[in-house]
Amino acid sequence: ERNRKKIIGYLASIAPDIEDALADICSLFSYSHYITESERLSIEEKYFDLFKKVAVIIKSSVVDEFPHKESIQRFYKAMSDTITHKKTNNKHFIDNQTVNNAHYFDTILAYPLDQQQREAIVSLEDNVLVISSAGSGKTLTTVGKVRYLIDVQNVPAEKILLITFTRKAAESLSEHL
Repeated sequence: ERNRKKIIGYLASIAPDIEDALADICSLFSYSHYITESERLSIEEKYFDLFKKVAVIIKSSVVDEFPHKESIQRFYKAMSDTITHKKTNNKHFIDNQTVNNAHYFDTILAYPLDQQQREAIVSLEDNVLVISSAGSGKTLTTVGKVRYLIDVQNVPAEKILLITFTRKAAESLSEHL
C-alpha cells in the first residue's frame, strides 16, 4: 500500500509534464505535417528524461488506476517508437498531398508528373539528394519541388538552396525555374 501511494504521488507529479509533452507530440505527429528527421530527433531529445521516468513505472498495475492513465500510455507508446510513427505520419502526409494537389502536379510543368515524382516533391525532409540516370526527370522533379515549396508550402524563395555538380545543370535548373 505504501509503495502504491508512492507511485500515485510520483504519477501525479509528472502528469502535467506528460500532458504538455503529449500536446507537443500530437501537434507534430499530425497527418497535415511532414515530420523531418531533425524534428523527430528534437522530440526524442526533449522528452528523453520524461520517457525514462514513465518507462520505469508503465508496467505497474497502479498506472491502470491513475486518472491520467490514457495520457501516460499514449505518451509512452509515441516515444517508444518515434521512427515508425514518423514513417506512418509521413506516408499519410504524402498520400494526402499527392491526392489533394493532383491538378497542381498535372499542370505545374509542361507534362504531368508521375507518382514517384509527386512523392519526391511532397517529401519535405530537411535535405534532399536527387540521384538518377540521365533523362529520368531529375530536373523536372527538382523544378517541381521548388515550385511546390514556394506555391503550396509558402516557403520564401530565398530560403531554398539548390546545389548541382555542373554549371550546365545549374543553368538548366535556372532556365526551367
